[in-house]
Amino acid sequence: MSAINITAGLGVAVREFPLTTGEADYGLYIDGKVAGVIEAKKEGSTLTGVETQTDKYAKGFPDGVPHYGLPLPFGYESTGVVTRFTNRLNPYPRSREVFTFHRPEELKQLLQIGDEKQLRSRLRNMPDLEDGKLWPIQCVAITDLT
Repeated sequence: MSAINITAGLGVAVREFPLTTGEADYGLYIDGKVAGVIEAKKEGSTLTGVETQTDKYAKGFPDGVPHYGLPLPFGYESTGVVTRFTNRLNPYPRSREVFTFHRPEELKQLLQIGDEKQLRSRLRNMPDLEDGKLWPIQCVAITDLT
């Protein structure tokens, strides 16, 4: 068996990634440190229940492996057709469907901007809405973003 070069590129995915809480289908390295996990399921599977499995993996990390904190910042669940993503750097993280996996450059940027600058953090810190200037349904839509 050959050694894995975790610095072969900005982003490296390692299959059958061992954790203290089980084995993730993939571990995601960004700049030589683990940033997330991917749990793969067969096409047609419902992914919303799989998020708890990915969350468990993100918290069970072996000693001595460089990583970006616990729980790991990023989690994916994918059937190859449908992919869901959780950014745990956001306040109140929740999974959402994405069109494709993020490029390593995007994940690195999310890691660098920190918790307070993530999209959901910025939305939560928006100034109060002036009700008289918007339709009520617009206020609901904006408020529900957070």
